[in-house]
Amino acid sequence: MTDSQLIAEIHKLAEAEFNAWRELRDKKREFEARRGQAALEAAQGDAGARKRYGETVASMAMLEDVITGARARREALLKQALERECAELEREAAELERQADDIARRRMKLEAELREVEGSPIHIRAAQALSSRLRNEAHQLRTQAQRKRAEGPPASGYAEGGALEELVEAMLHYPAIVPATGDVEAWWRELSRAAAGHGGAIEAARLVWRNGKIHEDTSFGLVRGHLLKLEHTFDGSTVTRAERTTRMLAEIPLPHWIVDRPQKPLPPPRPRKPVEFYRLEVGGKCAKCGSVVSALYVSATHGGPGLCETCYERAKVPEPRMI
Repeated sequence: MTDSQLIAEIHKLAEAEFNAWRELRDKKREFEARRGQAALEAAQGDAGARKRYGETVASMAMLEDVITGARARREALLKQALERECAELEREAAELERQADDIARRRMKLEAELREVEGSPIHIRAAQALSSRLRNEAHQLRTQAQRKRAEGPPASGYAEGGALEELVEAMLHYPAIVPATGDVEAWWRELSRAAAGHGGAIEAARLVWRNGKIHEDTSFGLVRGHLLKLEHTFDGSTVTRAERTTRMLAEIPLPHWIVDRPQKPLPPPRPRKPVEFYRLEVGGKCAKCGSVVSALYVSATHGGPGLCETCYERAKVPEPRMI
């Protein structure tokens, strides 16, 4: 399976899981409103009520199974893609090792021939040998494959949206292992409750996850110029942390483990070179060519007689050297 096929398959799974999650949420909302009454009617012996109750429970169980199956299929696809990438690295390493062995055999043959001609052994230092460099590259590729297998498939990412459905849909289309939709729904519910305490609704939100779990320290919602975050305390309760902000959602930087190519810090500005000459709007005679001009360039350090613009520009260019 190629990378484009993997993305297409993940998008199909995302659509199936998103539709199942949305339908399950609507069914739960409707069912919870009359669950007790429906169960009582089914228990009293009404065959029709009992059938409707069983069908509703079975349909919700099926939707939950669809969500679970989609998550398992997503994880399996990402593991297959990771194994394919690692196998390709190992294949390149094996090819480099084969080339190194071939070069080593040819070198040994040439050294034997030179030994017969010169009458003394001829050696090539390993640091300069092409076969040694190829083996080092092969070792680096195998180490990279081992590190990727140890890290596992990608399980970090982010999603942005102005509503819960937008957030879940964007999250499910991300090519990585994502948090459970139930956890995201619970996080959004707590965040909406905190937003209501600040006198408004969530205008935009960013959901960040790491290792397949919601990373609450970098996930937030924007409400009336406030950046709201949820924080769990040691006793299991949830508290809200609010920060004033004037930035838009796109202006807030992402965590370092998400950015594919983190921006390098800008170099410090170069120290400005002090002004060497000042232009004085005072007429006078050029100290070099003697011409009378309306403005003179005077040295800021030494002062002294001024130069006309032509002589000043000529003085900035170094004289050519005779070679």
